[in-house]
Amino acid sequence: MSDIMNYTVGWICAIPTEYVAAQAFLDEVHEGPQYLSPHDNNEYVLGRIGKHYIVIAVMPDVEYGTSSAASVARDMLRSFPNIRVGLVVGIGGGAPSPKHDIRLGDIVVSAPRGGNGGMFQYDFGKTIQDQRFRSTGSLNQPPTSLRTAVASLKAQYEINGHQLEEAINSIFERKPSLRKNYQRPDLSSDRLYQNTVTHCPKSEANCAEVCGDDPSKMILRPKRTEGEDNPTIHYGLIASGIQVMKDASIRDALARERDVLCFEMEAAGLMNHFPCLVVRGICDYSDSHRDKEWRGYAAMTAAAYTKDLLHEIPPRRVEDEKMISSIMAGFYKHINWNPEVYTIGWICAIGTEYVAAQSFLDEKHNGPQYLSPHDNNQYILGRMGKHYIVIAVMPDGEYGTSSAASVARDMLRSFPNIRVGLMVGIGGGAPSPKHDIRLGDIVVSAPRGGNGGVFQYDFGKTIQDQRFQSAGFLNQSPPVLRMAVIGLQAQYETEGHQLEKVINSILDKKPRLRKKYSRPDPSSDRLYQSTFIHPNKEPDCATVCSNDPSSLIQRPERTEDEDNPTIHYGLIASGNQVMKDASIRDALAREKDVLCFEMEAAGLMNHFPCLVVRGICDYSDSHKNKEWQGYAAMAAAVYTKDLLYRIPASRVEEEKRISDIVSAD
Repeated sequence: MSDIMNYTVGWICAIPTEYVAAQAFLDEVHEGPQYLSPHDNNEYVLGRIGKHYIVIAVMPDVEYGTSSAASVARDMLRSFPNIRVGLVVGIGGGAPSPKHDIRLGDIVVSAPRGGNGGMFQYDFGKTIQDQRFRSTGSLNQPPTSLRTAVASLKAQYEINGHQLEEAINSIFERKPSLRKNYQRPDLSSDRLYQNTVTHCPKSEANCAEVCGDDPSKMILRPKRTEGEDNPTIHYGLIASGIQVMKDASIRDALARERDVLCFEMEAAGLMNHFPCLVVRGICDYSDSHRDKEWRGYAAMTAAAYTKDLLHEIPPRRVEDEKMISSIMAGFYKHINWNPEVYTIGWICAIGTEYVAAQSFLDEKHNGPQYLSPHDNNQYILGRMGKHYIVIAVMPDGEYGTSSAASVARDMLRSFPNIRVGLMVGIGGGAPSPKHDIRLGDIVVSAPRGGNGGVFQYDFGKTIQDQRFQSAGFLNQSPPVLRMAVIGLQAQYETEGHQLEKVINSILDKKPRLRKKYSRPDPSSDRLYQSTFIHPNKEPDCATVCSNDPSSLIQRPERTEDEDNPTIHYGLIASGNQVMKDASIRDALAREKDVLCFEMEAAGLMNHFPCLVVRGICDYSDSHKNKEWQGYAAMAAAVYTKDLLYRIPASRVEEEKRISDIVSAD
């Protein structure tokens, strides 16, 4: 599973023992990631549990505590930004009490208690002279999908019991090398000492040798019966801090005052930046008798429970969760994103189109840290809905099909996971008796008359004493885009659209754009007779050509029931010349049913299959000027955003990478 956007569950381990246990329960192990975000030094294993795709990370050796955990989570989200559910799974020190019969090998699952979200940072707060230390602050709860699954699995276990021990043993049968360090130790080694009995700090020997089994030193507990779950799962508050808890008196005080069940050292650094469920297998009793004998088994019980939990969660519930990286947008605003994340390439020809495209991003990312050698494109990276977008603009003053092809080629080198292409910007309309195209309208490329949606009108052959004959065939846009166009067309026909309102909302948020990008006065939308030519080197038509009715094609105002702007679907003519000839325009509109002219798409369709969306800024005649360019660029961009919102991210991921399609041709 090479596409990093498929991985939606992030699983963090603190030590290698936990990391090994987590991997052991994967149903399928995948190849490691081909690319990591710059400066991400995490160690990862990728795989699948049930229908969920998992990223497992381990903290650096001998680096413990809340800040190290936060660093691992931050880097994980940079390299795997589609993670929606977080898990911290491993070992912890139990806090047994008269209320909670916690034993070694048991499992503690974080759950909200007493106004806490499941985690309590016991060493964060304030110290006031002559008063006790006061803990302060609040940590977030785990995501809803995880809390719901915990409740469901808890009920299932109460009714049917669990099979965790059997699942662990089945792992040992398949992986016998794990048995020595990860199987359940002899129950005689599960000793809970009185909190006044302290292990000799200078002794390296274990408690069996130093502290012994003197009943007067022990808290005696009955054996669990066959009717009791063993290991038992406990639900409640987990205490987190940057110190190893080896003090039974503090343990008991916090268990009594805060109903704490377990101690650990990582999760407090995560909950407000990587909301997660914390699952801990109990390996000691948070006292001075702490040793490593139960660590392997405790790590296995926590991982086995977590696997059962994931089987309780339908993938769609995970997909419904927001991406953690977007929830934490403020915290992660400086992330340099993995180029493999970006699956949609959006090309603009001029700066006006580039500005309009950026305006409709839901989220803007830092620029790429690395580009392919000799890639001189200018990029903006960001997100629209659930799609990650690369927007490129052609060099200033460079137009035409070959320049567009060069931009696309370099984009695919630097962003090789692009699967869907878009060419979005302005174009010259070709109004006709059949198509009432007006300034500010939108033309969307669609197959017509044996053409794939774009027609290169200046490519072909000239034969003596015969008319120029166009030749060649350009590819259609990808099926996922054509289907989305049909769906959006139907939606607009039944409900109308809100494109004008959305543009105005952008202009309200970005008032600097208003002057150039708002809709011009309708009186400036003049369609002249094709025989009426604008004088060379003269100012704009309002001054020179005037509004003489004899020189204009009269058109009725659009009614309230008509969409304005209107979206037209059909053939777009592309070539290397600026079309400023109304007679050629009308001939191609009549003969080929062309709706629009532009200068880039013909250079893309066979090397960067894309949908072409053009906002109409002029009528492809000698009266061409720039007054409507800003608004036309906004109209094309807002339509494209609506279109992308109709396409599930999973459908884009199912498309082949454009670079693979092109290399295979």
